[in-house]
Amino acid sequence: MEEGEHPVDACLREVREETGLNLDPSQLKDMGVLPYLKTKDLHLFVCRTDELPPLDAMACTTYFVHARSGKRLPEVDGYRYIRFEEAEERMTANMACLLRHAASLLGLPGSGGRGGQQT
Repeated sequence: MEEGEHPVDACLREVREETGLNLDPSQLKDMGVLPYLKTKDLHLFVCRTDELPPLDAMACTTYFVHARSGKRLPEVDGYRYIRFEEAEERMTANMACLLRHAASLLGLPGSGGRGGQQT
């Protein structure tokens, strides 16, 4: 979050920068601040929608400099829709734990961990 930025505004900005999508704040459910790493907590929001945006409508506009190569790389290099349990297999253990916790707070099926039902 940038200094003085409200969490909802930070969420909307991050989504726009990393996907090119403009969300309506009314679509967001605040999940609160959850522990992520020893030195970092994450303020999470869930977005409910009736229709998923087309993948070809998404584009990342933010970059970082790779520590070893010095190359400027996009923060996000691709998009795809996947099942809940596959998402867990593609992220760090800490992020998977946060995903399961957020899903359980929402009462989503398949939020019990790896190998759960599709959500």
